[in-house]
This record gives sequence, C-alpha cells and structure tokens, in this order.
Amino acid sequence: MLNFIDLQTANHRKMRKPILIYLLIVSNIFLFSCKQKSSTTKTQNPIISVKTTAISKGDIENYICLNGRVVYLKKNKITAPFSGYITRVEAEYGDLVKKNDLLFEIQTKESKALNTALGKVEISAPLDGVISELNTNETGTFVPEGDLLAVIAENSQAIIQLNVPYQYNDILKSVASYKVMIGDDKSFYAGLFKIIPTVNEISQTQVVLLKPIGKVQLPENLNVRVKFIIDKKNNTLLVSKNAILANEKQTSYWLMKIMKDSLAVKVPITKGIENDSVAEILSENINVDDVIICEGAYALPDSSIVRITK
Repeated sequence: MLNFIDLQTANHRKMRKPILIYLLIVSNIFLFSCKQKSSTTKTQNPIISVKTTAISKGDIENYICLNGRVVYLKKNKITAPFSGYITRVEAEYGDLVKKNDLLFEIQTKESKALNTALGKVEISAPLDGVISELNTNETGTFVPEGDLLAVIAENSQAIIQLNVPYQYNDILKSVASYKVMIGDDKSFYAGLFKIIPTVNEISQTQVVLLKPIGKVQLPENLNVRVKFIIDKKNNTLLVSKNAILANEKQTSYWLMKIMKDSLAVKVPITKGIENDSVAEILSENINVDDVIICEGAYALPDSSIVRITK
C-alpha cells in the first residue's frame, strides 16, 4: 500500500514539472514583451517645434565694402620769393581761400634796415583751395629764399583712395558708380578716376582712385566706406540665410522643406550669390512659395515630423 502511494506522489511530481516550465516560459515572454513596449515608448522621438519661411522670387546683389580716405591730388606750395622778414600773415591753418586772397607780406632785409616801406612784397593765393599746411604764422620771422611758407590743396580735386584686392580689377572697370558712405547717414556717389598700375607686394592690393560725382566738399584724410556691386541676379529664387544648413566643411548645403503640413524633408541645394540677409537658391526641387524651416532645423533628421509655430 505504501509503495502505491509513493508511486502516485512521484507521478504527480512528474506531471507538475512540465507545467511549471511552461508557466515560466509564458511569464518570461510576457515580461519581455512588456519591457519591449516600455522601451519603445521611452525611445520615441519627440516632435520638434519649428518656424518657417517662404521661398520668394526677386533681385539680389552681391557687394563688398572697402575702407577708403579722402586725399587731395593737387597741392600748391607757397614759398618765399627772397630772403626777408614776415611783416604780415593773413592765413590760418585750415582756411578756405580764394584765388588772389592775400596770404603773406615779406620785407627785404635792406628795406627793414632802412626802415622804409619800399621792398615789401605781398604773396597771394594762386588758386581756390584750403590751407593744408602752414609753416609760418608770426610776424617778424626771418625766412630764407625758397623757404616753404604754406601749402594750398585744391579741395575741388578731392579724391577717394582705396586699396582694392587685385581679383576685383576687372569688376572695377565695369562699375558705373560707387556709393561712398560717411558715417551711418551721409553718402554720395563717385566714379572711377584711375587705377594705379602697381600692386602691393605684401597685401596684393591695388590703389584705386574715385572722383566724387557733383560738387562735394570733403576734408582731407576723412575716412569713408565705399560699397560696390560685384555680382547681380534678377528674378531668381531667394531664401533667408537662416534657413540654409551646411556640413562642417561648408561643402554641401540643404533646406528642410515642409511636406503635408508636418513632414520635414531634406532637399539638397546649390547656393548662389548672397548678401547680408538672403541667398540665391539653385535647385530643381525648390519652387516659389515652398514652406521652408528657418528655425529649429539644426541636426533635424530627414523625414522628421515637426510642429510649426508662429
């Protein structure tokens, strides 16, 4: 009898073992699937909020700004015609003078010794201009013959001098006028006067002279900025420069275009000329009024779902 009970107990144990194994396998599968769902939920990419802009069509100019200064090409030296004493000075540094205005009066040594009015000679301005240099401004000063008394610069001959990189030489010859800017609120236009046929050995720049168009009074050595166009395109596709993305080496460019209201697609482009705010776009896959991401596209993968914000 005891042997029969023992045998029955042994059979029950044998039957329970496969059941336990089956339950263990099922529970592991269930736990694994739950973990996988949980992991999938955790790694799901969030939806990125972006701002957009439109492609437009218009004209664009590419220009450069160079620093320049005002120089006077024509200067006249006023010298003492003979040795003597300065008895009269009517000139001051920086004065605007007219032709035949009295500048100096000189008296010979002999007439001064004899205390006579004879031997006094007046020196007048030979032309209109500005006194850019004055070496004598006191009476009673003795000056030898040929000594420099003053320099009159013709302010009507004011020229803008630029140091321009040589690669722009051919462009300079085709530019009709240059915009010359003084500070932030004053400007005038100038035309090409002369290109000096020498190049600086170190900087590889060329001296270019511009002549103001019309009557413009300019002080010598005034610093100015000169703007001129080096390229221009009409009726071309334009986009904000903020929307253009590039690789680290700046060898390839692309835009992120919105498709079906929320799908951001990467579109390779070729960048044309550009200015401070917009750039020309060369691509068969970009059209007028396409919606392009202008903020939030950095490192955004191709075919991402995005949310457009204002």
